[in-house]
Order: sequence, then structure tokens, then C-alpha cells
Amino acid sequence: VSAMRTRQPEQAPETLRHYLRCKAQADEYLQKSSLQWTIAAPGRLNNDTPCGTIQAAETLAEVGEIPRADVAHVLAEMLALDHTIRRRIEFITGDTPIRDALQK
Repeated sequence: VSAMRTRQPEQAPETLRHYLRCKAQADEYLQKSSLQWTIAAPGRLNNDTPCGTIQAAETLAEVGEIPRADVAHVLAEMLALDHTIRRRIEFITGDTPIRDALQK
């Protein structure tokens, strides 16, 4: 599990920039490996009630939040979907059911 904004840490609050740079280095190391990896990059985590719907893409134009329980659901779906291997996917709460959003 990574984070959104690892590719643009300068757009994040100053207090998060070092963390995001470290996450970016870990992502890069993983991507250069021969492992079958998937990088899940959720938005800001919250404790809201899960809604089961997300917005997902390799890079999202907007930053948003997502309930922790929905992140767990996304991770479980990613494990079941072969086409997520060797992909980095950003996601936040949206309008599309999780599995459908990951199929795109």
C-alpha cells in the first residue's frame, strides 16, 4: 500500500513530503523488481462507514478521502484481478462499485 501524491510530493502539505518521497522510493524499487506487484495508492484515509464505491485510475486528477474499510475491500479485489499486476492504481471514494472501477 502506497499513497496518492507520491509522484508530486511538493503538492502535499510540508509535513507529509518526506513520507511521500520515501513511499515513492519504495514504489520505484518494487516496480524495478521481478516480483508480481500491484501498488495500491489510496487517498486520505478516514473512519467513515464504507460505501463500496470508488473512483480509480493510474493517476487521479483530484485528491480525496476513502474509508479504511473500503481500502481493505479494494486490496482484496486487487488480489483477485490478474490485470492489476504490475500496475499502480490511485483510488478515492467515488460512484463506481469497487470491482467495476478496477476493471477499467
